[in-house]
Amino acid sequence: MKPISSVSPLILVYLFLTEFHITNTRGLIKKACETSLHKGLCLATIKADRDYKGAKLRDLAQIVPKAATSNATALQKEMEQLLKERAGTSVESALKDCKENYDDAVSQLEKSKQALEHKRYNDVNTWVTAAMNDADSCEQGLKEQADKDSPIAQKTFIFGQLFSNVLAVTNKAAACATRSV
Repeated sequence: MKPISSVSPLILVYLFLTEFHITNTRGLIKKACETSLHKGLCLATIKADRDYKGAKLRDLAQIVPKAATSNATALQKEMEQLLKERAGTSVESALKDCKENYDDAVSQLEKSKQALEHKRYNDVNTWVTAAMNDADSCEQGLKEQADKDSPIAQKTFIFGQLFSNVLAVTNKAAACATRSV
């Protein structure tokens, strides 16, 4: 019986540390997303990434641009498909512009991820804001050319929310980095 009683404290310590780690990660995710205008999407984006468990705030800040880049890449592919489907229509030129804008947005997001790795938070904000402007220009162009709503309006709306989350989480990471210096 003695071996069982000596194992029990070890199990309790393990369970305590595991629960502490899980609770700490949850708290950090909430902290990362607390200033976001789209908290639900921010939390879901981070939790959807397999690397979020045990991540530090700076690591969590890298997850959100990764999701935005993935979204932008999907929109690029959709633009290519729409260009094929709507060749020769009044929206074709706007779709071509959108394709270029999303090419730029993906490039800017890649640059923002590199800047984030080097803790250049102001550069991240610059690149992400530029990418947001590209997405907005695309949507405006489509609205002007199309007789009805943009064919990608809902997706660009979500894209904008992801960008907003990138800025919120990056600013939170920057604020924490400044305090720890």
